[in-house]
Amino acid sequence: MAKMIPHSLPFDAPQAERRVFEILRDSPTSDTWTVVWSYRPAQLDLETRRRREIDVLVLVPGAGIVCLEAKGGQFYIRDGSWYRPGGRAPIETPVRQSEQAMFALRNDLVREFQREASVLSAPMDFAVAFTDWAWPHSIRRPGTPLFDRADVDVPELFVRNLSDAARQLDKPVDSQRSRVTHLNDVTIARLMNYLAPNYTLAAGPQLGTINQQLVRLTQEQFIVLDMFAENERCLVKGQAGTGKTMLALEYAKRAGIADTNVGLLCFNLLLGNFLSGQVAEFPGITAGGFWPDIIQPAILRSSFADQFLTDEASAANEAQLYGEIYPHYARLALSETGPLFDVVVVDEAADLCTSPYLELMDAMIVGGLAEGCWVMFGDFSNQAIFPGSEPGTDDALIQYRPARVNLRVNCRNAMPIARDTARLTETDILETRQIEGPNPDYSYWSGPNELSDSLNDQVLRLMAEGVRIEEMVVLSEHRLEDSGLQLDRNYGGHGLVTYVRGEPSEADDGTPRLKFCSIPSFKGMESEVVIVILGRLSDDASNAARSFDQQNARAYAYIGMSRARGALVVLAQEKLRDEVESKLYD
Repeated sequence: MAKMIPHSLPFDAPQAERRVFEILRDSPTSDTWTVVWSYRPAQLDLETRRRREIDVLVLVPGAGIVCLEAKGGQFYIRDGSWYRPGGRAPIETPVRQSEQAMFALRNDLVREFQREASVLSAPMDFAVAFTDWAWPHSIRRPGTPLFDRADVDVPELFVRNLSDAARQLDKPVDSQRSRVTHLNDVTIARLMNYLAPNYTLAAGPQLGTINQQLVRLTQEQFIVLDMFAENERCLVKGQAGTGKTMLALEYAKRAGIADTNVGLLCFNLLLGNFLSGQVAEFPGITAGGFWPDIIQPAILRSSFADQFLTDEASAANEAQLYGEIYPHYARLALSETGPLFDVVVVDEAADLCTSPYLELMDAMIVGGLAEGCWVMFGDFSNQAIFPGSEPGTDDALIQYRPARVNLRVNCRNAMPIARDTARLTETDILETRQIEGPNPDYSYWSGPNELSDSLNDQVLRLMAEGVRIEEMVVLSEHRLEDSGLQLDRNYGGHGLVTYVRGEPSEADDGTPRLKFCSIPSFKGMESEVVIVILGRLSDDASNAARSFDQQNARAYAYIGMSRARGALVVLAQEKLRDEVESKLYD
């Protein structure tokens, strides 16, 4: 699903525009696109003295900007003039409408982004989609991309042809420039900050609005991107939601474009899968989880592959596999192959700043950690839940004298989520964008029945507010089978499924299921709506009063709550009620 602005159209939106909007929204091949409905350039048209309108503005990563005019109804063309059936006076041609609207937008962008080459060199063009009318065979089509009823009636073909048109654009925004630079995530974020800064939704918990306002890069993130260009080794620290993953992706893409062999690494499998998907079109980048996507393939390419497979199959447990077998054969493979990458980018680096990870990263980077090129991102204070990742592990990196910066602006969470997360977990309140959203909802449970009933009630409430089941994820400190939830029932009419790397989240009949994930497995990820379960079924009265101070409970709560972008639900054990309410409201 593309990023749609707004998330849904008002009831009185023109039918042709709605048709095109919904096709782009629902297409599985447009999920990286950003689509803006009804953008009005600031410049007045010189002839009509009115503002032009772009029906559907489409931004395609790796390509360019398409100003799409959507036209419904019928037309006829006579002596080069366009008419509506029954009309006597000619109308402005839809092609010219689209072209003039594009020129108006181009003038806006040139005026706004005078010194930003990445925006001004982005390719731009216009197109027209006729949703009800077939182009006459006797009339030559114009050179601009033009789609008629036959194209629009086959949505997959329409989206594919629009994508092809976007990727063939060769006209930069600024007509004085001779070179084009295809859109990347940073450029799109800058454009959205200007094109749609405050679009407001009236329905539901306003997830679409919140998402689009949060996705804009902060000023400090632009400064950090500049720092990368001037330093070979960088250490970027920041709390949850400060944009570390976005910056890691952008730096990796920039390095990958420069004919450089880049490794984009993390510990978490889900995060690794996400990173890999985001850079799939960049052949110079190898991305994914440290062990399965980087180390194991390196071993299997070495002469030690056969012996490794034998020992892997006979491993007694995961501790032996990841603590002994993988590190041993990784050292052998890297001693044989030499460094794997010119540049290494590590997200959630706090999970990897211990032995043997640092030792192996030292071997896989050209020049090693001391002389090589690397950037590492992490929260080294609040998210230390894995063995060896206690606060202070960034000291292992500081010895290599990287350029260092702290991110201090929360760009993930709406204000109420950021506020409650900081209060409940007693962490520093960062500068947060002034983006309103629904207050987090708190429910309390004493046993499995009440926990399951509470989850069902909350899912039904969210669905009634317009939240789709695909936008929700349930998080717990425990795996699903140990969470206390009843596994044989539905929640809001949907079954539960453990959200794991590469596995579908739909039932056999295609019905979406409610995603469940343990907090450690979801570390580094985010979701529009998070339902987080706090507390343990085995807790007794003797330790309930200080539960947030025991067994990493505070870190688990911090990670789980901070995953939510737009809406947060907390299902807390009844024994935690006094503690939760005193932290939130005292």
